[in-house]
Amino acid sequence: MYSVYTMTSARHCVHAALTRQISRFPDLDLAPLDTHDLSARDTGLANAIYHAVIQRWLTLTTVIESRLDREWDQVEESLRAVLLAGAAQLLLLDRIPNHAVINEAVQWAKQHVRPTAGGFVNAVLRQVATLRQEKAPPTTDWLPDIFPRADGEHWQLTEPVFDDDPIRRIAQQASHADQFIKHWCKIFGDVTTQLLARHNVIIPPIILTALPPQQAPSNQFIPHQQDGFFVFTGSHDELLQMLQEKPEWRVQDPTASAAVYATSQIQPSLIIDVCAGKGTKTKQLAKLFPQARVIASDIDPKRFAVLQAACATLEQVTVVEFDDIPTFTEQAELIVLDVPCSNTGVLARRPEAKYRVNADHLADLVHLQQQIITNALPLLTGQGYVLYSTCSIDSAENEQQSHWIQEQFGFHLLNEVMTLPAGQPGDSSTLYRDGGYYALLQRHEEQ
Repeated sequence: MYSVYTMTSARHCVHAALTRQISRFPDLDLAPLDTHDLSARDTGLANAIYHAVIQRWLTLTTVIESRLDREWDQVEESLRAVLLAGAAQLLLLDRIPNHAVINEAVQWAKQHVRPTAGGFVNAVLRQVATLRQEKAPPTTDWLPDIFPRADGEHWQLTEPVFDDDPIRRIAQQASHADQFIKHWCKIFGDVTTQLLARHNVIIPPIILTALPPQQAPSNQFIPHQQDGFFVFTGSHDELLQMLQEKPEWRVQDPTASAAVYATSQIQPSLIIDVCAGKGTKTKQLAKLFPQARVIASDIDPKRFAVLQAACATLEQVTVVEFDDIPTFTEQAELIVLDVPCSNTGVLARRPEAKYRVNADHLADLVHLQQQIITNALPLLTGQGYVLYSTCSIDSAENEQQSHWIQEQFGFHLLNEVMTLPAGQPGDSSTLYRDGGYYALLQRHEEQ
């Protein structure tokens, strides 16, 4: 159990962060929780509460609003933060008793909002607590009186809280914006949409690759369903230490890895990874093509710094400033465009994306992707190759962009694969995989 001091310190950090996020919602800040003033124990609790709220924001809001005598938006932001954090602990975390959660929330509201706020918080959170009956085993029938959890179990509620309409209900229970779910229904149909939404309730595992099986400690690595991949079960600190000792190991999902392996039949001497991010695919390219020179960059300063560190020991990789990429015009046999996207294939890992994606946002992303493509293609030699990839499962960012490249720039398609996310709450972590897309294209000879 956590001490009162630990709970108070962690909760103060979480409430401050959530109050800021409420003012931004649905465009949530992607920055991690600021825990620099907290102990390791406080940090663990604060992150657990904060990430639970971010992942299940709309689910928690639906439950809380069912206990209110007013609209959710009529509750001041600081109190909404207290209620979200409290409900997340009552429904999604198991290590703190109900009375401790409620009492701490009440005291915090009295001290940091106003003395009379404690009674309001007490009344709402007690009603949330009494909604729970018992924890029940996994079920695929998410009825209106079920609160689903990441491990596949669910709380049986004393009354139906979620909508009678199954599509509206899955949006609430899996914490997706309504328009998001309706968009998926048009593309994938109702059944697949429900599976996709349920997948995003999972807390995704850490998956590693590029390590020989004999080097993987049996008590910390479980073989994934995909050969060559392992689910890591140790602590975050242990993972960081291992990656420092074995920089060739990669934290990478099988779906993301498959995109790079699609280029294995090419024999490039120069590869340019334009949107290299933190360098995972860059490291994979260096291993797959040991005789090639790899140029990598990223326009974001924070990712660029991580990229530099990740590739510091790789002699064949040169990390260059983004503005210097045009100096390699007409020199690359292969360019890799792992472009910014809606992240709809990795929403379990990027839950904040569930709330901000809409038609306008998607249109902006498509335009940005086309700008990146247009600016990158001059880097290619005459019959060079393009590997285009996303973490999206939306055709506007995937197949339609591939067709656009072919029609606008004289390329032909060699291969394309769209992978839907796999794994449902309660499944083994070894069955988990992200969704995503890749297309390998080559410029026509006459171009």
